[in-house]
Amino acid sequence: MKKSTIQNLAIAIFSMVGLNAVAQTMCNPVEIPYRFAMPESNTNQKAFREAADPTVLCSDGDYYLFTSKNNTYFRSHNLIDWAPIVPKGLEEVYNGYAPTVAEANGKFYYTYSGGTHGIWETASIVNPDWKKIEGAGIPNGEGDPALFVDDD
Repeated sequence: MKKSTIQNLAIAIFSMVGLNAVAQTMCNPVEIPYRFAMPESNTNQKAFREAADPTVLCSDGDYYLFTSKNNTYFRSHNLIDWAPIVPKGLEEVYNGYAPTVAEANGKFYYTYSGGTHGIWETASIVNPDWKKIEGAGIPNGEGDPALFVDDD
């Protein structure tokens, strides 16, 4: 009897707390200039900011943030303040989803999700001049790739 009374009291208290709760909408606290996307005409969807599928690379103490559907990526020294880098050579992939980037042997490699596509490389991620690697790519239909560097 005592146990059920305590349980009922706990349920009543948690129910009252729930009644006073205020719904909240959360937003990404990182302030970067997201791409603004318009809804498709046949939907009731509202316009929205888009920066899905983020990937972060740490190189020489700096962080580089790549997001979907963006014509730029971002550099930070502290993961709070982000400066844009407009890459040369990635123009054909600006509308790609789920980018991924890796560093190996003094170079940086980039690819993204969706369709048949390639892999790009650059010697500098800060002042990039990305070049598509001939003959390298991800098979058609493979989604959300992740480049992996094995160093042993």
